[in-house]
Amino acid sequence: MDLRQYVRYDLPLAQVTLYKNVFDSLDVLSDGMIYFGEMKKAFLEAGHDGSYKHVKEIFKSLEGDVTKGINFKDFMGMLTDNSMFLGNELDEFKRLVIAIAVSVSWA
Repeated sequence: MDLRQYVRYDLPLAQVTLYKNVFDSLDVLSDGMIYFGEMKKAFLEAGHDGSYKHVKEIFKSLEGDVTKGINFKDFMGMLTDNSMFLGNELDEFKRLVIAIAVSVSWA
């Protein structure tokens, strides 16, 4: 995957690469998608609200259907489009990504 296509989000390539590493760490099945269970597990492991309702709201804000997964393009959109979320979901999602980014960069 050529990550340079995501630099258009006004992020440096190094940051896009870090986000791709985070995405890959969440993508347990390594199929290019993050599914509901994978996101829920990540929230719980990072000490965030991993309740069904909370994770469902994140998926609904993106897909409208919790049975679908999130691909990398959607993931980047979630990180760069603040209008996608209501309430605290954006902050929680970004905190999760930062926590994972720190652990990925130190691994």
